[in-house]
Amino acid sequence: MGRRRQARPCFHCPDHGKIRVQLRKSSWTLNVPVDRRVNWQTVIPINPTPRCWPGAMYLLDTDTIIYSLKGNQRVICNLDKHQHDPLKISVITLMELYYGAYKSQKTSPNLAKVRRIENAFDTLPVDCFIAETFGMIKSNLESQGTPLDDFDLVLAATALTHNLILVTNNEKHFQRVDGLTVENWNRP
Repeated sequence: MGRRRQARPCFHCPDHGKIRVQLRKSSWTLNVPVDRRVNWQTVIPINPTPRCWPGAMYLLDTDTIIYSLKGNQRVICNLDKHQHDPLKISVITLMELYYGAYKSQKTSPNLAKVRRIENAFDTLPVDCFIAETFGMIKSNLESQGTPLDDFDLVLAATALTHNLILVTNNEKHFQRVDGLTVENWNRP
């Protein structure tokens, strides 16, 4: 049995409150109201879903954050270029940054940097919708014989669930995930 998805208030999106889905083993697509019960085993979410923000929305991978901390000018220029777009990080990225700070020789200054990053970006938690998308992606990749690391799958599931563009240097790594839009801000 499906679960109810909550609609979020939106003033920009004409199709607000609907999720675009494709029936499994079919070329038919339809917009399903989020307040209607749906058997999610018979549908596949299709991207892009309607956006509530007129511009692009981004999910930054840990490597992109680390490049910016190390002063990579391409990444810093892209961060400046997209400063008015919603830039988000996953709780997974935050976990990896905290791990790196505690593992480093300069724990205190690196922890201060991580806390500044935590305050600078919206952090997306892992919820039941991301968990379901994670399960679907992991199952599909394993059946194709091309599994991904679980943390990377959570990032991909977060980006797909929230209709975000994943910003990462691991383009080849994430291209195996169907429907995921990836950008590399380290490339010219």
